[in-house]
Amino acid sequence: MIEDQQVIQVRDALRNVSGVQEANTFGGSRDSYIIRGFDQFRGGFLRNGFREGGLSAPPVETANLERIEVLKGPASVLYGILEPGGAINLITQPLSEPYYSLQGQFGSFGLVRPSLDFSGSLNGDRTLRYRLNAVYQWDGGFRDFDQKIERYFIAPVVSWQMNDRTKLTLEASSLEDVRPFDRGLVALGDGVADIPFNRILGEPDDRFTQDEFNLEYRFQHQISDDWTIRNGFRFTSRDTRFTAAELEGGLDEETGILSRWWSDNRSNSERYALQAKAYFYRSNLLALEGQPQNGIEDAQKAAAILESRGESGGAAAMRQLAENIRQGIEDGEF
Repeated sequence: MIEDQQVIQVRDALRNVSGVQEANTFGGSRDSYIIRGFDQFRGGFLRNGFREGGLSAPPVETANLERIEVLKGPASVLYGILEPGGAINLITQPLSEPYYSLQGQFGSFGLVRPSLDFSGSLNGDRTLRYRLNAVYQWDGGFRDFDQKIERYFIAPVVSWQMNDRTKLTLEASSLEDVRPFDRGLVALGDGVADIPFNRILGEPDDRFTQDEFNLEYRFQHQISDDWTIRNGFRFTSRDTRFTAAELEGGLDEETGILSRWWSDNRSNSERYALQAKAYFYRSNLLALEGQPQNGIEDAQKAAAILESRGESGGAAAMRQLAENIRQGIEDGEF
C-alpha cells in the first residue's frame, strides 16, 4: 500500500487504518496520533521495537521503512510505552538481494523528491551485505511568502551473517528537516475563519529546524529450534530550534484583532536504549496429533513464559490446553 499510494508521510499511510487519527502536530513539526481515543503524543512511536518520538522528534522519513505496524488496544503496554489505545511500530527495510533504484517524485506546489535505494554484497560468500537509502525533498508549500519544506536524509545499513544461526546488523540514519511553523487557520464560532487558505497567521520567517542522528545495532542468535535471543542498542541525538509568532487568546470577532506572542526556543536531547530478549517458538504447539506428550510440555513452557511476561490470561489458557491434552490421553482420544 505504501508503494501503491507513493506515501512520503507516515500520516498518509495511517489514514488507511481504522481508529487512528492525527492529533496535535505542534505546527506541523512532528507526527502525533490518537488511537482508539487515546492521545499518543508523549508515547511516540516504536522503531524496530525501540521507543522513540515524543516532543522533539521530526516527522518520520518513510524512505527506509519496510512496513508500519499498528497494534490496537491495551496490549501495547507490554512494549513499555503505557499507551492504552495502542502502539505504532516502524520497521526499517531489511537487507535483500542486490537491488539498485533511482526514483524521482514530483507534485503540487513545487514538490521535488529524488531518492536512491542501493543494496548488495560486500564479499564473495554474501555474508556481509549493505543497504543505502538517501532522499532530498523540496516542497514550496501552499501558504503565502517563502514557506518551503526542505529535507535531507541518508540511512546506511550493514549486516553480517556470522553463521546459520547468528546475525549482526548495524544501522545509522541522519535527517535534517527545515519547515515553517504553521498552526493553521483559527476557529471563528463553530467553524473556521473565512480567510484565504494560503494566508499565514505567523510571520514569514517562522521556521522549525530539526537535526536527528540515529545509531543502532541488532544482534540475534538462534540457540535451538525453539529458542532465540536478541540484543539491541539504539542511540538518538536531536537538535531542535524554532522561532515563531504563535497565536494567543484567539481572534477578537468584533475588532478582527488576532493576539500573538513571539518565541525562540532551542533544545538538545540524547536518548539511549538497550534491549535483551529471549523468544520461544514452537510452530507445532497446537498441531498435537501424534505427539501429545510433547504438546503438554510445550503448553506448560508457553504458560511459564507468558506468566513471566505478566500475561496471566494467556498463561491460564496454555495451562488449560495442557490439561485438555492430558485428559484426551486418559480418554484415549490421542
